[in-house]
Amino acid sequence: MAARSRCGTLALDTVAYTESTRKKRAEAREAASAVRRQRLEDERANYRALRAFLDAKYRLAKVDIWLDTRVTELHAQADARRTAHRLAVANALADMTARGMTVNEIARMAGIEPEVVQNFLERTA
Repeated sequence: MAARSRCGTLALDTVAYTESTRKKRAEAREAASAVRRQRLEDERANYRALRAFLDAKYRLAKVDIWLDTRVTELHAQADARRTAHRLAVANALADMTARGMTVNEIARMAGIEPEVVQNFLERTA
């Protein structure tokens, strides 16, 4: 143990205690400051991640809208093509029946059932 002074000045162990205490308090302040800096950086990172999430979510919604629009366009194109092909079927069957062919003869030539030919005739009439 360090010797104590009797003349009223600080003893050596008191000085050592004060310096040790100051050092520990400075280290504690630095640790608290480091924790605050880390929390701030984490919060900034969370905001960046949130912004990325919201941007991606917005782009995802736009893809869905684009897809719905594109599907609608494709359905319209498909309906137009079906109509054109049905007209071609009707014209071909009309030509064949105009030359006196029967449903059974057309079915035999096409390699399909007579009911299919009849359905085409009914649907395209």
